[in-house]
Amino acid sequence: MIRCDSSINNARVAFYMSEKYGISYSKSQLKLFNQWDYQVPISAQEREHNKRVIQVQGFGLEQ
Repeated sequence: MIRCDSSINNARVAFYMSEKYGISYSKSQLKLFNQWDYQVPISAQEREHNKRVIQVQGFGLEQ
């Protein structure tokens, strides 16, 4: 089952928050986030957006 875009975005925000701010999630939450992330691979548009964010902010998730 493919989740809606907001679920995928929420998962990717959670990964970022974990990486940048040390936010921790339960194993079941991480499992769910990984499932959502796997179901909808990162698009070329998302990758380009992330590169621009890193250039402006100086940090972000490398992909």
